[in-house]
Amino acid sequence: MIRLTIFSSLAILLGLLLVPPAFSQDGPGKERGSSNAVGAEHGVHIGRIGVRLRNPSNTGPAWAASLIESRADTPVFVNLSNNSAAALLPIKLQSQCLMCHGSKEQIAPIIQQQLTKLYPNDEAVGFQEGELRGWFWIEKQTP
Repeated sequence: MIRLTIFSSLAILLGLLLVPPAFSQDGPGKERGSSNAVGAEHGVHIGRIGVRLRNPSNTGPAWAASLIESRADTPVFVNLSNNSAAALLPIKLQSQCLMCHGSKEQIAPIIQQQLTKLYPNDEAVGFQEGELRGWFWIEKQTP
């Protein structure tokens, strides 16, 4: 039941959150605000955290810290002490992600310029297709 509840919510939300924040209409650093707005509309808390960060203020929830540190690469579902169900779901880099997260040779100069401007301490580059990029996390109050 917990997995079904989380997956149902997540399927809707992921489609709304996958616009790269550097190129969204809201501008840089808006991924957390956007996920909060979308999550509130659907009654969940949702976000994402990277293996290597582009935005240093983008941190995961406390309950997921040890899973993130251990580089969990399979979905993990937990019941939290506040009567919430939660999940940490790995993001494996797909080919279309390489235009912003690949090697310097794979990222077009105009995109590199924008990323450097918006994220001067960007660490979220140099990935290869299929590599663990980070995680989506989601929390939902259980009835």
